[in-house]
Amino acid sequence: MAIPKTDVESQAIELSTEAFQSFCDGVSSIFGVEIGCERQEIAIETATGLQKRFQKLVAVNVVHSEGILNGTFQLIFDQEGIFTLGGVITMLPEETIVANRNEASAELAENMVDAVGEVGNLLIGSIDKVFREASDGDSHCVQRLPAFVGKPWGRAKQQIGLAIDEELVFVPYQMTVGSFAAFNCGVIFPRTVFGGTSDAVGEQATPTEEEGGQKAQEQKAADDPADSEESSPVQEHSGEESIPRQSATEQAPAKQMTTEEDTEQAAQTENAALAEETVPAEGQTSMAETTNQRQSMPEQSPKAAVEEQDAVTDANVTDDLAEENTAAPDQSEESSAGTVSETIRKMAQSPAVLPGESVQPNVSKSAALSDNIELLRISARDIMQDQVVWADPDDSVQQALAAVQQHHVGYIMIGQNGVLEGIVSESDIIGTISPYLRPMFAKWRRPSDDATLRIRVKWIMSSPVRTVKPETSLAAVMENMCQFGGHALAVVDEQGEVHGLVTVFDIFRMLLKTNGDISTAGRLPQGSPPA
Repeated sequence: MAIPKTDVESQAIELSTEAFQSFCDGVSSIFGVEIGCERQEIAIETATGLQKRFQKLVAVNVVHSEGILNGTFQLIFDQEGIFTLGGVITMLPEETIVANRNEASAELAENMVDAVGEVGNLLIGSIDKVFREASDGDSHCVQRLPAFVGKPWGRAKQQIGLAIDEELVFVPYQMTVGSFAAFNCGVIFPRTVFGGTSDAVGEQATPTEEEGGQKAQEQKAADDPADSEESSPVQEHSGEESIPRQSATEQAPAKQMTTEEDTEQAAQTENAALAEETVPAEGQTSMAETTNQRQSMPEQSPKAAVEEQDAVTDANVTDDLAEENTAAPDQSEESSAGTVSETIRKMAQSPAVLPGESVQPNVSKSAALSDNIELLRISARDIMQDQVVWADPDDSVQQALAAVQQHHVGYIMIGQNGVLEGIVSESDIIGTISPYLRPMFAKWRRPSDDATLRIRVKWIMSSPVRTVKPETSLAAVMENMCQFGGHALAVVDEQGEVHGLVTVFDIFRMLLKTNGDISTAGRLPQGSPPA
């Protein structure tokens, strides 16, 4: 199938190939195993098409990208790739890796989730580096979700972020690791990450025939409101007084009526208007009803009519007096109730003070909310640690541990000439060193345990590094940590210069400063104690 390549699309494909090669070189140098990859024929796919390619278990890393690509794309490895790369990362014996490949199962794959996550971190680090160099530092890639291992195609949107009918550019690779059989992997680029080149955008911009007809009618109604109003046979009323409109065709015959017909119609119109305007009170009879009753009654003598009218008048007067007498106590009760309610409200808002206690000032909720808003406006520059410790990527874990203990820090920046390549925490270092190096386990110590001290920090550092700008608000810093996890963020400006480091403990310290009931003494740590 022909591939409509744009400039961004072609660049992304070439850069991803370069990143895969860089990943293979890095893993090969770290673990001492020969790794190679070769790009296969690029294809336009959907999630359904990918399901046909990967019918067994897969591992998927979802990557969030900004810069050359904007949005999310996916890295995918087939079942053999899961157990091969995962086994190499965890340094499993070769026979164990072969057995896992041959006896693969969902339960066994679940044990490889962490290893696959580390594979994703290494590959995403290579992608981030290559894309940054190609865009002069304007691109950034991070792993958005933990690695997924399993069969995602039944719920591809929820599991790995791929809509079932979404058009995808699939860049496949065949990778070989040592003497193991080759396996398949690749990059899945949704068309949306290329800056809106998808055909779906054009389809959304084209209105349907039904929508077009509706818009044409709305436009016509706006251009000729008189016609629109006349064509509407029903008008909605809200129960208020309304004046009926008469068209010109209704008014023309009215001018040709005789004098008697005019008089009779005027009388009927007046009675109808009075009937609409008059809202009868409860227990009273409307004038329209009275008129109808009189019309339906047999003719009476003038004397009887006068007596009946007097009776109706006396009844109305009596009802009015009763209503006035009833309204007076209601107003008095309402005034009394208002006074009692105001008293209760003041009592409820007053502080409850026990005997011997002093009244504490009441801080309004609006004032507390205002303080919180001002607190969240604090920037990363205000809370960061501007003195950071650096280490070279080729430094050993033993050297990094010595730097941590010497400077009493929880994190070390990894890089050369001020260019940040990664970050290592004290917990990372402690977790890398063999526990048998501790004095209590000295009698079980072996040469391989001493070898863990010579591991290079570039092999254990977190890369790419999540960063924030100096002017980033405290609220944004906290949101970043909650969304992506982690306890520290490097503060880097637009030129890539490192200004400092913000940790969760720096945030805690700022929050404690705003609380007058709590004080701190001594120095807060940078990182959490090692497990």
